[in-house]
Amino acid sequence: MNTFLKLLGAAGLVASLFATPASAAISENHFIAGHVRLAAAIEANGVDFVIDHPLCKEYSGVDGFYNGAVLAVCLHPRSNGEWTANDYDTLRHEAQHMIQDCIGDGRPDFVFTGSSTVFDDVEAAALGLGLSYEDIDHIRKVYAHLDEKGIRHEIEAFAVAHGIDASTIADAINNLCTVK
Repeated sequence: MNTFLKLLGAAGLVASLFATPASAAISENHFIAGHVRLAAAIEANGVDFVIDHPLCKEYSGVDGFYNGAVLAVCLHPRSNGEWTANDYDTLRHEAQHMIQDCIGDGRPDFVFTGSSTVFDDVEAAALGLGLSYEDIDHIRKVYAHLDEKGIRHEIEAFAVAHGIDASTIADAINNLCTVK
């Protein structure tokens, strides 16, 4: 619950920084509420949502990770505890890895059965969700140390984080991660 309070506090701070018309403020509140809902879905389905896990300090270049027991977003000292667009993107990206984990057996257990991607044609889906061919090539280069299945997971996670809202990702977690 402490993590939720930190996320809500960060969300309140972010919202207070925007002096915007009412319609934009409603949109910003919807955006933040979707991410709070996503964090709640992660926790409700048996995975601890952690901000600045100890491994974040050990691996300074990591924005987040998912390992079946923990989904972490690493804010690092760069943000002074305030959430950036990249942090929200990281939450959606890592949540997609949780979905990939649950696809085969309904469990968030870090056992990725089958192809464990939502989309059969991951690259076509990535293009449809707004990634470019250059983005996909970059992901392939950065994750070249992974096998093809791992690269497909990363392309899909980057694409989902880019093109799908947090509430939709939360719904997918609630629908796919059914075995507690």
